[in-house]
Amino acid sequence: MLSATLFGQECEHLIWHDEFRGNALDTDKWDFDIGTGNNGWGNNELQYYTNSNQNVLVEDGLLKIRALNQSFGGSNYTSSRIVTRGKFAFSSGRIEAKMKLPSGQGIWPAFWMLPEEWKYGIWPSSGEIDIVELLGQEPNKVYGTLHYGPYYPNNQMTGANYTIGSPNFADDFHVFSLEWTESIMKWSVDGVEYNSISKNDINWEFWPFNQDMHMLLNVAVGGNWPGPPNGSTTFPAEMQVEYIRVFQTLSELIIDGRETVIEGAATSYKVAPLSSTTFNWTVPAGASILSGQGSNEISVLWGNQGGTIEVETDKCCCMQIASRQVEVKEMNCEANILNANGDDELYWIRKDGDFDENIVVPNPNSVNNSSLCHRYTRNPGAQYDVLNFVTELIDNAAQFESGTLLFELDVYTAASPGTEILIQLEEHEAALGSFPAGRHSVYKAVTQQQNQWHSLVFSYDWSPDTTTPDNAINHLLFLFAPNSNNNSQFYIDNFRVRDTTCN
Repeated sequence: MLSATLFGQECEHLIWHDEFRGNALDTDKWDFDIGTGNNGWGNNELQYYTNSNQNVLVEDGLLKIRALNQSFGGSNYTSSRIVTRGKFAFSSGRIEAKMKLPSGQGIWPAFWMLPEEWKYGIWPSSGEIDIVELLGQEPNKVYGTLHYGPYYPNNQMTGANYTIGSPNFADDFHVFSLEWTESIMKWSVDGVEYNSISKNDINWEFWPFNQDMHMLLNVAVGGNWPGPPNGSTTFPAEMQVEYIRVFQTLSELIIDGRETVIEGAATSYKVAPLSSTTFNWTVPAGASILSGQGSNEISVLWGNQGGTIEVETDKCCCMQIASRQVEVKEMNCEANILNANGDDELYWIRKDGDFDENIVVPNPNSVNNSSLCHRYTRNPGAQYDVLNFVTELIDNAAQFESGTLLFELDVYTAASPGTEILIQLEEHEAALGSFPAGRHSVYKAVTQQQNQWHSLVFSYDWSPDTTTPDNAINHLLFLFAPNSNNNSQFYIDNFRVRDTTCN
């Protein structure tokens, strides 16, 4: 372990490692993904992942993952994919691995990371970090990449590659590193930085890499990117790993929690639970710490203004301060959370139809005389057409059920008066399961006028899953004209939350 230095200087600690010194994989640190996944793990890959010691073993101080040309479970190839999911996840640090990567047409080794909780939605909206990937037909080139953005096919990626001479990545061991802080990622090979991506570099509204993620190691066979193996491919194709180490400095700690809240909300903020560390939190004026002072996680009650949350950490005489800016949306009886004129606090990640943002308002009137609005066109092939947003603003959904808080929306549509629009609040990870899991509550309004801007007030309809906690909402869905098959258009603006207790 590296030694500590004092008072604000770098103070790096080894927080997790595997040196692969035993004679079997350490199942206190690793688990297995088994099978072929959905559609070849989403990439049309050809292998069946097993936990067999033919495919994954530890010997001679090395982890070895082997892709074999053998039939199993309906696949013509086997390999292994190991994960730290449920055993170790983290949200910042320096990851370092010494590896030799296999070569051959159609061979695809990777060391990468996925979210532990998928807090912003399914892939890729919650993010994917590829520490190193290699296409076996190019054994002297590796890739470092971030995946993010809305759901497929609107997903996005940013990355770079690094090419080496002799010996290539299949002929010798090389050290692959990722430095991960709150706002930037840096990739290196043997100490040479070749890729750097910051928050400002990605073409998306928010940066999902502020949450705990776990590590994965695998050797895939085939898939959309490398293509299938051919007669030149040699099996077994073996990835060898000498060590993986994760370091963290106190200066790299990320405060995990909501960046935008509504006045009066109570929300939690946390940093990694480092051992032998003291935590001293401060919050902006008007906010108060409800619980957790002295620990790695606090609950904060917000007043009517935002500011900076800070935590001073002290570990082994090394002191640092981590901070996070939080914006408070003042109610003032209502808070506008989605409009086309600069107040969007929702981020769309999935749409069955077409969502056109920031277009000219048709026929403005006294209800909506803004210059811009959004337009949604239903997909007639989707009976329950969905427009899905990530949200951090709903800290207590019970207030909407009781009618203390109401959703309101300005709408312009050619659809017949009486057309239903639903709002559904979800805890997304649970909602990945079958209906009604994770669907907290549904709110309904019906259009009143045709081809004229008018305001709708949504009233509580029902609770599909009463076990979803009131404070777990992270997705908000619109269902326009549900249980129908048409291509109606809905212009929307000024989606807001109103407090009915205001005078």
